[in-house]
Amino acid sequence: MSLTRDMIILIARNFGNEDSIQTIISSKPISDGVFGEQLAEQLIRDGSLPLRIFCEWWLAKQKFNVIDSFILASFPGAIFNGCNGLSVKYQLPYGEDSSLADIFGHLENNRKKLGIEDYSISQATLETIFNDFATAE
Repeated sequence: MSLTRDMIILIARNFGNEDSIQTIISSKPISDGVFGEQLAEQLIRDGSLPLRIFCEWWLAKQKFNVIDSFILASFPGAIFNGCNGLSVKYQLPYGEDSSLADIFGHLENNRKKLGIEDYSISQATLETIFNDFATAE
């Protein structure tokens, strides 16, 4: 079974989350940084999306929204740096009240509630700092 653009809009409307599908129903692919660009291209090319693929995307998008809201609320100033499959990357602000141990503890305490299977935390390398500085100039 495949879903047309109109069917996708109806599903999103019935779930009360029509905004989440804008990435894939736009007539021009929109980059929201989260999962949708390839689906948009397939919908434009084929006129429909397989139901299974749409459902997997929908669930991943909903899970990302929960994790994104948590990260942004827990670490004000956090910056989303992209995703690769189900892996997402953030740059967290450096501050006196946020040691690696504090960040690790906060994530570990909320891991099951958020459905996070695996995560890692690391400090920026000198190369990353240099690249960020060079980009800003």
